Amino acid sequence: MIEAEINKFSGKKGFKYLKNSKEMFLLLEKYGNQEFAIENAQKLELLYSDRSYSNHNPCTKVHRLILELQELKNKHL
Repeated sequence: MIEAEINKFSGKKGFKYLKNSKEMFLLLEKYGNQEFAIENAQKLELLYSDRSYSNHNPCTKVHRLILELQELKNKHL
């Protein structure tokens, strides 16, 4: 899905996802939407009522870390 979305938004064809790619952050920064990703993650999180996170698929809770880091950044600017 990452390949298809980056190819669609970049106007280029042939992008291949490589795990641990050094260019991935730049591509996501350019073509991604962090707010949209956080909103989607929060919606997914609400689908699960139990606290057994290992059963939540997909649900990483990384969005919580991002929100905390943004809050710290804003606090110290």
